[in-house]
Amino acid sequence: MRRLVLILPVVGLLWIGVVSSKVGVEAKPLMQATPPKIVISEFRTNGSGGVSDEFVEIFNAGNVAVNIGNWLLGSSDGTGITTGLTSVPLGVILQPGQHYIIANSNATLSVSPDGIYSPDIADDGSIGLIMPVPQT
Repeated sequence: MRRLVLILPVVGLLWIGVVSSKVGVEAKPLMQATPPKIVISEFRTNGSGGVSDEFVEIFNAGNVAVNIGNWLLGSSDGTGITTGLTSVPLGVILQPGQHYIIANSNATLSVSPDGIYSPDIADDGSIGLIMPVPQT
């Protein structure tokens, strides 16, 4: 009889759990946001031509088009001081597999850049691409 007393409460709890999971309402978000897969795929801060070959290449590594309009390209130097170099113009849509090249205003590259920036990127710093804050 003791075994039966110990087993019944466990079976009862399992049965209640099954019933309550079928009766309950599950809340789901209205829209699931997939983060964009935009990366800095290539950059050069100081090549053989100095700042005349300085550039940043942005690449859409995802499966969907991404609006990169108003994204900020920024840099910092070795001391941590940050500088906003340029913003991508509004309305720029980067298709899957597409590149967007931003070059220094003094650059003379073999390809035409999509955008330009100034001042130069410090050789001892870093670069970053910052998404704008969504407007509500």
